[in-house]
Amino acid sequence: MSCSNAQLAEARRINILIVEDDMINAFIFQKYLTEVYNVYLANTSETLSDILHQVPIDLILMDINLDSIQANGAELLPDLRANFPWQQFKAVALTAFSEDEYKKIYREVRFDAFCQKPLTKEKLLGIVESTLKQSCV
Repeated sequence: MSCSNAQLAEARRINILIVEDDMINAFIFQKYLTEVYNVYLANTSETLSDILHQVPIDLILMDINLDSIQANGAELLPDLRANFPWQQFKAVALTAFSEDEYKKIYREVRFDAFCQKPLTKEKLLGIVESTLKQSCV
């Protein structure tokens, strides 16, 4: 069975998982990214787990205050890396907090990048592209 060029191109697209409990933000981020990337949304721990079991994720964009998951992204990321070791994703912390103390915590739990909200399309695409170009974690 041979693949068409469109199928081959689709198979090579980067998979991005947005972990965000504010669905308005999630849909806006998804709209910004879907022209270039395959984008998946998770706003519950069940959805997050299902996606990570089924899809090879290249990058996670994770909100830090996740009320619907009853966790904070800085606590959740190490758990995801431990529970899904076959997933070799990079991770970007998305937050409204800007203090240097928070940035230090994000680095300690192995976020690859930090991006302060609000996000424009250009800002989000820039952080995604620069993070994907970084060496592996």
